[in-house]
Order: sequence, then C-alpha cells, then structure tokens
Amino acid sequence: LSGTDLSNLAWAIAKYEGENHDAYSLSITRWIADQALQRTKNNLLLGIFQPPELGRIMWAIALTASTHASALEDATGQSTSSIFLSRQALKVASENLTLFSTEALVRIAWAHLEINESDLSSLNSFETMALGKILAAAEHSLHRWERVDFAKDVSSAESHSESPLFSTFF
Repeated sequence: LSGTDLSNLAWAIAKYEGENHDAYSLSITRWIADQALQRTKNNLLLGIFQPPELGRIMWAIALTASTHASALEDATGQSTSSIFLSRQALKVASENLTLFSTEALVRIAWAHLEINESDLSSLNSFETMALGKILAAAEHSLHRWERVDFAKDVSSAESHSESPLFSTFF
C-alpha cells in the first residue's frame, strides 16, 4: 500500500461507525501505524506522505486509538509505533511549516498530544518547541484570517517563540 492508501484506510477506519468492531478497528489502525513507521526506515516521511495525508493519517490514528481503546478491556495503551510516528510527524511538520496547511498542522499537533494522552510533562524539550512552533503558526493563520489577509505564506517575520500563544501555552 502507498502512503496515500495507508492514509485513506486509516481515515476510513476512524470514520467507520459500525458496532462491535473496536478490536478490529484498533488492530488495523495499529497495523497502519506499524507499516508507516516501518517505511520511514528507508524513506523520509514526506517522501511517503504528502502533507495533507500526513495530517489525515495522524488524526485518524489518534482518533481511532482514543475512541476505541477505552472500549476495550484488554487494550494496553498506545502502540509504540503510534508514539514514534507521531514524534516524526511533529518533527517534520515543525521543520516544514510552509508545506503544511493550518488544518494539517493542527491535526498533527492534536494527534501527538492525544497519542501521548495530553501529558505535557512527558514531552521532551524538542516536542515542546515543535508544538509551540506549530501552534504559533496556527495562531498566526487565525490572526491573518481575522484580518482577511489570505496570503499564501504561513511563515511569519516574527519569531514563533515570541508569539503570545507560545509563551502562554508553555
């Protein structure tokens, strides 16, 4: 399966509303995360997934894991593949802000926090800085939208670490 196929499959599993398929949904989603992570050994993450696909697959993995794992008595938390994949996605997104839409950036940030069970104390300094950059870029995009400034460039002349959001969030 290609990166597009994995992303679409993860999205379909996350959106599926059938009954009594929690174990299957979680198992397939963990397999998708394993496959995606395995492919990063030979390829860059952005060589496997386009930025919108990366945002979509991370959102789908986090959503499926968070909604289905709680329904399973034998679920033992997040798979390590999901955790490592979310870290790689966060790193790629924070280092390539201009390639990602605001929606994809926010999906990746949310997925990373959801997969890490929103435990900010478990984040290392790189993850904290990467989340700050992503959330500052999202904040900047919202300010541009409020001013009806639809310029394509999401990069800002101001430092992301000087953003009010960065300092209040962290």
